[in-house]
Amino acid sequence: METQHTFSLIYTRKPGILIRVALVLERRGYTIESMNTSPYDSNPDYWEMMLTIEGDPAKLEQVTRQLAKLIDVFAVQVLKEVYC
Repeated sequence: METQHTFSLIYTRKPGILIRVALVLERRGYTIESMNTSPYDSNPDYWEMMLTIEGDPAKLEQVTRQLAKLIDVFAVQVLKEVYC
């Protein structure tokens, strides 16, 4: 069964971060349903990316670990799971 997951990523604002995130998700068979980025708190060097993705819930922990290992990503948090 496919599941929608909402992630929050805190990262350094540098070119190329979006493609690295998209490649991790693509390799694991996830589809990005929606994405939003905004400045994180008052520091203009850090940004927050909110992702809603759809995919296999069995791979969720592995995807979370791989996103956290990306260069320039400081924190990854799963906010919500919705079963479709």
